[in-house]
Amino acid sequence: MKNIFTILLAFTFITTVSSCKKEEITPTKRKTGNLVVNVRDGIGNSVVGYSVYLYVNQADFINRLYSDKATTNSSGQVKFSELSPRVYYVACNYKTVGGSTVRVEGNAAVSAGYQTTITIRP
Repeated sequence: MKNIFTILLAFTFITTVSSCKKEEITPTKRKTGNLVVNVRDGIGNSVVGYSVYLYVNQADFINRLYSDKATTNSSGQVKFSELSPRVYYVACNYKTVGGSTVRVEGNAAVSAGYQTTITIRP
């Protein structure tokens, strides 16, 4: 009787465990999104090696209180990952060939489960 009970218990356990399904995380179930920023100069060339500042709201943007920063890669691009859905503001100051400083700015809405890409230029 004990053997039958043990076998029945083991069978129940195995069928319960094997029938469990792992829930897939689809883009719509994610709670964060990504923001990719392309920085270009006045003629469309990539701005390489400069900091892009990320602001979480317009007040911080106006007061220049950034929440994150990243340096543009060889394509003039940065990526901010796992951002909460909202409108973000970005800015980059770079030097032209002539030596003057140019500030380029922009904003974009980030949605959960998606990647938003923007290009900022003068």
